[in-house]
Amino acid sequence: MFDSDSLVPHAVCWAAAPDLIWTMVVTNLITFLSYLTICCTLLYLVRRTHKVIARDWAYFVVGFALFIVACGSTHLLEVITTWIPIFWVAAATNVVTAVLSACVAVMLIQRVKKIAFGVNDYSDRLANSESEKQQLEENLLAAQKLEDWSRMSAVVSHEIKNPLQAIQNAKTLAPATLRS
Repeated sequence: MFDSDSLVPHAVCWAAAPDLIWTMVVTNLITFLSYLTICCTLLYLVRRTHKVIARDWAYFVVGFALFIVACGSTHLLEVITTWIPIFWVAAATNVVTAVLSACVAVMLIQRVKKIAFGVNDYSDRLANSESEKQQLEENLLAAQKLEDWSRMSAVVSHEIKNPLQAIQNAKTLAPATLRS
């Protein structure tokens, strides 16, 4: 079943459908570049948050980044082996990818409870902060209303005081004018 005569090299496969060569090349290159970008982003994240992320989580993220770039490398080797038959390199890359995949899977399984707790805790804190934000907005609105009432009562008080003061002045001056 797996003897060398039954296995067909890429060249023979692509000879049957040459229009698909560039589709395969372009999609595999895009996949490789995407994986490489994800890897670089994860490594940058670890570098920028090294004071916040616990060391074992940093190792996990770095391992995941390496796994991602190994997966991308298999796509890059699909492109390379289309023209250069270095299948032993492709096989070695697949072995490395398999080992990294197993390591990341084990590390992920070990951390699933912590991840679930972290997600739920973040969700709770987010809900609490939303509730606190709503409460603060309500308090602010109440304070603004109180300030508006205070201003309005000051204006009303001033408007009532002025005529009353005039009446008071007239009342005080009236007996003095009547005596003279």
